[in-house]
Amino acid sequence: MRRKQITFHGFPEKERAFSPGKRTTRASRRYRPVATKEAMHLVLRSDRARGAKSLLKYDSVVRAVIAKIASRNGVRIYRIVNAGNHLHINAVRLAA
Repeated sequence: MRRKQITFHGFPEKERAFSPGKRTTRASRRYRPVATKEAMHLVLRSDRARGAKSLLKYDSVVRAVIAKIASRNGVRIYRIVNAGNHLHINAVRLAA
């Protein structure tokens, strides 16, 4: 016997971006559930970060700027991965 699929209980209908039947429409990508108490994965990408302007060359500066902005806004950074033209950041907002 097959097990029943897990539902998205707890999220309003409009925020169920991955509910069945909505994966193929652009409108489904507009609303995403945001859990402010859980860690989030951010990807920041730059089209200009190539060659001399690569983020890898300025890794220490990038990390310092991110740490400064995070401490000013009450965000805890778990991990920063610099991939040259984009950054992967795992972070969570601290309780006020």
